[in-house]
Amino acid sequence: MGQRIPLGTLLLHLAAPVILAVDELKNMKREEFQPETGPAKSVRILLAIFAVGLTAGFALAASLNPDPRGFGTHQQLGLPACQFRQYVGLSCPHCGMTTGFSHIVRGQFGAAWDSNPAALPLAVLCAAFIPWFGLMAARGKWLLTDEPFRWILNAAIGYVSFAVLIWVLRIAF
Repeated sequence: MGQRIPLGTLLLHLAAPVILAVDELKNMKREEFQPETGPAKSVRILLAIFAVGLTAGFALAASLNPDPRGFGTHQQLGLPACQFRQYVGLSCPHCGMTTGFSHIVRGQFGAAWDSNPAALPLAVLCAAFIPWFGLMAARGKWLLTDEPFRWILNAAIGYVSFAVLIWVLRIAF
């Protein structure tokens, strides 16, 4: 019989390519981001992991039944109810996000908006990132920009700002 690998060791081995890629990104010089240079192998692996992970997220959303309350769909995965909602009595900025994605993959955009309006722009960003990350990983060349991580950071900042704005408006009205 094979030897059992401790869970922590297994997780560390699975996370090693991501850790190495992030560490390499921190140490890269500006000229290493030029389109003709392309991403290093570890960065290509990280991009491929992101593309597969985002695709899996959409597949997971398709496998879940949207909760008719407009939130709580994530509980089908065995996750607990939103702690913020339980303790504060208000929705958190991401309440309804899983439900929204579950509606989006079914083409139910109005229901997704009702669940959490921030789900729509996040789904668009994720859907756009899948082929972008996949192509950069497969081709080994930067696409559209020589600073993709700046684009990703700007998209994340824009999304978080929008999500917080929507959250404040949902609470206020």
